[in-house]
Amino acid sequence: MSVLSKRRERRRRQRAPRSHWWSEAPWWAWVLIVLSAVAFTVATTLAIQRDRAPVTVDASSGRNTATTAPAEDAPAEAARVVVIGDGYTAESAQGAVAASAWPAVLEQRLGDVTVEVSAADGAGFVRPNVLGRTIGSLAAEAPLAGAEVIVVFGGRADGRGVAEEVRTAALAVLEQARAAAPEAELVLIGPAEPADPVPAEVPLNRDAIAAAAAEVGVRFVDPLFDGWLGGGVGLVATDGSPTEEGHRALADLIEPIVRDALA
Repeated sequence: MSVLSKRRERRRRQRAPRSHWWSEAPWWAWVLIVLSAVAFTVATTLAIQRDRAPVTVDASSGRNTATTAPAEDAPAEAARVVVIGDGYTAESAQGAVAASAWPAVLEQRLGDVTVEVSAADGAGFVRPNVLGRTIGSLAAEAPLAGAEVIVVFGGRADGRGVAEEVRTAALAVLEQARAAAPEAELVLIGPAEPADPVPAEVPLNRDAIAAAAAEVGVRFVDPLFDGWLGGGVGLVATDGSPTEEGHRALADLIEPIVRDALA
């Protein structure tokens, strides 16, 4: 080869492009690289946004404030009604309450309310029953704390010549209930007496109970004045206690009182 030919060959080799890895890769490899980069960018952005709290604007100040998503509302607890009473609430001296008694009927009607009872047949504000229980001792045993409504229903078992003692005892029960449940609505229901004529001591004791309610500003309900169970056929058994129909009648009378107190 001549010297001229050698020079030409040397120049040709110098002008030839050098080979690199990116120039050797096929077109589909470039597509895969680009898609991978896009996917990585999107995933990183989503992860960052997920960790950030949503931003809202405070209209009053114009500033952006971070807020968190509201938690789900917790289920509301059922309202509690506590009833303290005598044989017009309980069936026995021990305090057994039948499913047909007015507190149980009332609980079924109200639905979202629990009615808890502390009662005993024959218990008066002053006169104890055969087991020595009074409305005051029943109030001491009742789960008063946290109650929305407390109903005290009694006075029929108290006898003659104790009106002033009845007032003092009723006042003590109301004060005890208010101390145990300061936010509760208190309702005091006087004695219900279906007998005709009504024994003379019953209105006297009723007046004493009403005076106690007035002294502490508690709502008083007067079954004697309103004629509860009086004259109704089949409402009262031969022993003077309410029948199942009588308890339904009492539930009809007491339900609006409790609903009003809950409201």
